[in-house]
Amino acid sequence: MTDGHLAPRYWDAPQPPHPRLFWRVLLQRDAALPSAEPGPSLRALPLTLRPFTDSRAGQGRGAQILEGYGPDNPPPTKDGIGPDPNAYEAPPEDNTPELTPRDFHEVPLDAEDRCIAEKHADRVREEFGGKGTTSAAVLRGTLMKLGYPESRIHAMPAQGGSPRVRLDLRIDSQAALEIVGTSSTLVIQPFGAVAAENLKITDVKR
Repeated sequence: MTDGHLAPRYWDAPQPPHPRLFWRVLLQRDAALPSAEPGPSLRALPLTLRPFTDSRAGQGRGAQILEGYGPDNPPPTKDGIGPDPNAYEAPPEDNTPELTPRDFHEVPLDAEDRCIAEKHADRVREEFGGKGTTSAAVLRGTLMKLGYPESRIHAMPAQGGSPRVRLDLRIDSQAALEIVGTSSTLVIQPFGAVAAENLKITDVKR
C-alpha cells in the first residue's frame, strides 16, 4: 500500500499463502478503516462449480439443494491449499426421468399456469396491434423482439398455409402457446405440457 492506495493490479496477483488470486474481505472498524488482521472466522476458499441435472419438485421448482464448502464440509486439499488436483470425482448421475407415452400428450393447465399463458398471449397480441401476419419470419422476429429467446420459439408445420409456432413457457410452469398467423389476426391457443427437459415442445400431441 502506497499513500493509502493499493498497488496497481493488486487484486490480480496471488495473495500468499494462497496460490491464486482472490478477493480479500476486509473487516471494517467503527472508523471505517480496514483491519490490519483478517477476522478469525474469515477464510478464502476456491470456488468449485459442478454441473448437475435437477429434477422437478412442487410448483415446478428444483428438488435438489446445492451444498457448499464450509467449516463442516471442507474442500479436498493438497498440502492444505486449494482443491487436490489428484482427487477423483465421479461424473454426476443422470437423474433425468424417462418419458412415458402419456408424457407426450397435452396436459390440462391449472389456474396459475393458465393465467401465465394468457398474460403472455395478451402481450403477443398487443405487440401485433390486434393484427396478424402470414410471414413466418415476421412472426418469429416479433416474438424475439419481445424478448423471447430463439430457443423457446419452435416452428411447426404450417396450418392451412399459415405459419405456426409454439412458444415454450415451461419455466416453473407447464404452460405453452401455439400461435398461428393469418392475414387478419393471430390465433393463440394456450396449452400444457409436462415440464421435462427431455420433452421437446414440438413433440407434444394435441
